[in-house]
Amino acid sequence: MPESRKALRELKDDKAQGMIDWLHVILLRPALPGIWLRKKSTRVMYQLCKASDLYPHCHILTNVTIGPYRGCGGFSDIYEGNQGGRILCLKMLRLHPGTDIGTVQTACAREVTTWAQMRHPNIWPFHGLYFYLNGNSRRLCLVSPWARNGDLPAYLRANPNAPRETLIHDVALGLQYLEQKGLVHGDLKGLNILVSDSGTACITDFGVSSFRNDGTVSMTIGASTQGGGGSSRWAAPESVMGHPPSFKSDIWAFGCVCFEVLTGLLPFYECPNDLPIVIKLFSGELPSGSNTLQDLHPDMRELLNQCWNKEPAARPSCREILRMLKPMGATGVDRHDMGGDNRCLQAVGDVTIDRTKIREILDSVGSAEPC
Repeated sequence: MPESRKALRELKDDKAQGMIDWLHVILLRPALPGIWLRKKSTRVMYQLCKASDLYPHCHILTNVTIGPYRGCGGFSDIYEGNQGGRILCLKMLRLHPGTDIGTVQTACAREVTTWAQMRHPNIWPFHGLYFYLNGNSRRLCLVSPWARNGDLPAYLRANPNAPRETLIHDVALGLQYLEQKGLVHGDLKGLNILVSDSGTACITDFGVSSFRNDGTVSMTIGASTQGGGGSSRWAAPESVMGHPPSFKSDIWAFGCVCFEVLTGLLPFYECPNDLPIVIKLFSGELPSGSNTLQDLHPDMRELLNQCWNKEPAARPSCREILRMLKPMGATGVDRHDMGGDNRCLQAVGDVTIDRTKIREILDSVGSAEPC
């Protein structure tokens, strides 16, 4: 019913906030039946957040102190922050003169509605949202724990003796969790994997993620593909040919991450920019380039070659990858030390849902008539 969907997207103020809070509580239920329902509920909440610039109440943080500037991303500046002595990472949306506010709101709504649902030791935790007030302007910050060890490549440079197979196993566990949730990451690479204080690799950056019922296209939250945003080195051949991200393109990217971890080299390290990478992908060359991988364990070479199969359907599942890693001594170890991020779950319990009002909203939306 297009009229009902349109009416739902056009909810404002208290009605929009009430519906967003209700949907978020539903999405945090572990027993939510089926990927299809999660996909549909996420899409509605995403559209509401994007249209209203409102977000779940339980995620709004206060008493956060903004610290030094630490870097930047595609739509954001990174600041170190502090809340009650806890060091945080604040991803502050960047607004320049002429910035398309709609594009920024879309990027933020996409990441919040996806990331806030994730609860797993190998997914970097979402801590909440903070609105930084500067004069008449209000800038939204996505908040997470500060990663003292940095991203995976930086961690390995600083810790050359780190157990690389175990870190690869961590990433595979995180990717398996996303697959079980029906979520395609769409931009998996070493820079989008952070390492906790105890040495656990955790996937982050869900700005171009999308939900699927299976390996086919059913809904894409973001318009980007894995070949965009400077990520062509990790892109599967079908991605550079215009196909949207899929579970199988994530597996190709996982193989590229393994190559990064094991060799310290970027995929297609011999290429200075994207154009020769795309040409090589079209001609069937692998991300290992002239590196024959002969120094790697034979089982690891076989794993990479399977992840880089030209036929997406022939690439292994996460379950198969974990099985292949086991003989190499790569097993899961409980090294996770960021449990304070249950704050989100605790805050959800403090949210009061007026079910009578929600029912009234749903009834009014259901009875919407064509214009």
